[in-house]
Amino acid sequence: MKTSILIFALLITGLTIFGQNQAPVAVNDTLHGFTGNMVYVTSSFLLKNDYDPDGDSIYISSVWGFQKVNDTTWKTPFDILGYNSIRRYNYLLNDNSGTQTNDLGTLVIVSNGAPLSDSVDVNNINALINPFGNNFWDFDNAQFEVPKGSGKNAIFNHVVWIGGLKENGQLCLAAERYRQTGADFFVGPVTTGYDSNYFTKWNRVWKVDKTQIRYHINNWNQPGYSPIEVIKSWPAHGDISLGQLQNIAPFYDNNSNGIYEPMAGDYPLIRGDQGVFFVFNDLGNIHTESQSNPLGIEIRGMAYGYDRPDDSTLNNTLFIHYDIINRSDTNYYETYVGLFTDFDLGFAVDDYIGSDVTNGMAYGYNGTSVDGNGEPSAYGEHPPAIGCKVIGGPYLEPDGIDNLTGECGYSLNGLNFGDNIADNERMGMTNFIYTNNKGPFYTQEPFVAIDYYNIMRGNWKDGTHMIYGGNGHPTVGGVGPDCNFMFPGNSDTICNYGTNGIIPNGGLNQNGNYWTEITAGNPPDDRHGLASIGPFNFDAGETIPLDYCFTWARDYTGDNISSAELLRTRIAALAPSWNTLITAPETYFGKTENQKGNSILVYPNPVKGKATVTNESSSQQEYMLFSINGSFLKQGILKPGNNLLDISDLNPGIYILKSGSNNVRLVKMD
Repeated sequence: MKTSILIFALLITGLTIFGQNQAPVAVNDTLHGFTGNMVYVTSSFLLKNDYDPDGDSIYISSVWGFQKVNDTTWKTPFDILGYNSIRRYNYLLNDNSGTQTNDLGTLVIVSNGAPLSDSVDVNNINALINPFGNNFWDFDNAQFEVPKGSGKNAIFNHVVWIGGLKENGQLCLAAERYRQTGADFFVGPVTTGYDSNYFTKWNRVWKVDKTQIRYHINNWNQPGYSPIEVIKSWPAHGDISLGQLQNIAPFYDNNSNGIYEPMAGDYPLIRGDQGVFFVFNDLGNIHTESQSNPLGIEIRGMAYGYDRPDDSTLNNTLFIHYDIINRSDTNYYETYVGLFTDFDLGFAVDDYIGSDVTNGMAYGYNGTSVDGNGEPSAYGEHPPAIGCKVIGGPYLEPDGIDNLTGECGYSLNGLNFGDNIADNERMGMTNFIYTNNKGPFYTQEPFVAIDYYNIMRGNWKDGTHMIYGGNGHPTVGGVGPDCNFMFPGNSDTICNYGTNGIIPNGGLNQNGNYWTEITAGNPPDDRHGLASIGPFNFDAGETIPLDYCFTWARDYTGDNISSAELLRTRIAALAPSWNTLITAPETYFGKTENQKGNSILVYPNPVKGKATVTNESSSQQEYMLFSINGSFLKQGILKPGNNLLDISDLNPGIYILKSGSNNVRLVKMD
């Protein structure tokens, strides 16, 4: 009797001799969000500091105000304006016995403001550049206006993809399209500290032109001078205490102390006549767009243009340079880089797409002789064409020789072949394929990592490789064989590079029977295309360069077809100038054009210790030596005639010797 009374008393007081399950405990979490972007949160993030006193397993049953993406991920739009604003959301925590938390967990999202984007607008193009690398749009509207001021746009959006395999075969990839389901790229360099200071610094781009740099060069040491904001804030350095690299954006180091000091005469190094610098990475958050594992990369970009009103090609060309850095400790193989472009030439749903194999270009052109139906955004009569030209991708594996140009291989549309320099050859476009918003499943947009990777390799979503003819698949007129370039027209008649030297079936690519959207019988529509480069190895710590451009052409006396041919002609005419236009760093050193020196020659090249540099001018010239990434190393004077340049103290690699308007690529050997 006494025992029963004791048990009853313990139950009344909330105690039990058998024990009672305790509720899990939620600890508040904080995220940083960008105004206008989707915010994603995962259960692993919310649970990382929550716990259960009984040691039971815990899980998130709901996040209020968020939409469930899958069993472990939720999302919500983030629309707070201004920095330092916050928004709070509650989540419900359970343990595996069914007990809920006594107090709801709280997720605090701190606003880091809208991305501070800017445009390259030095010539006839006005193109918006975003700090996270998904360019030419503002999340709603196209922002690749050409002609500048016309209100007409030629591209809706554009973004780089990259994916490769680990040694165990696991795919790691970063790729985006429209950020409808998430993001794979995030602003800023790779870091260990994502706080408000980080986002305040890196959630932007830096736009500067040569006129501004010239003024700084001439006035930095004048009393009362203060640099403009972009020169003052130029992101030359990262915070090494937070795992960032010391040098980020390229700069001229006037006193050679390795520190960016604009009031000591230092200044940004840019390409072209106007440059926009930006940096982004794939480690800032989970990959909710491709649902892939990250590679651990940092991408430093510069979009730039030339003010050349008397040159109809350069005046309608935008260049982009990327340094893609493997910040992980993983070596990747079978790696591909892709350039995804949504070509919207004015009126978006009457376009065609094609590839120029020899020129290494994917391009869009109007599918009818008149663009649109009188809309203000349409080009109307004499519609233009626009192309994405791969100038130079990653370097080929070294073989100790200067590979010849004009052969039926990488040299067909690659860079630096037959220039008397060994092991500086770079890949050009190796694949081109299109995707659709509608139509057969295999042609539709990618949604998961393997889809993105397959497309970069020229494979459809059903895993089959693209074949020649029709729409590249046996179910829609494809006749074979396997091919790497869709709709090449007459651009691959000599080598049949896209079919590995095999003449296509069905009489195609001969006797005037060329494969285009027109011969395939396609109705014009909205077109997206992917030019890709690969495969290549991408080792831990390695930096791979990527140079490409967008060129717009319009035959004002012709039609849609003649504009496409004009585009191809102009790209071909630029071929001898590629190295001059993209050599790093193509910058302004405070000299007018007529003050720049004459040619310099370097021998031997590659070099082990000392090279002979011949100054062919009659006066002495200043030279500067840079790493391939644009870091300044040394400078000096070249007297007329032969000079010795000692680089025995440098590590093996590729360097840039700049003197006046000359840029010579030096290869240092062991």
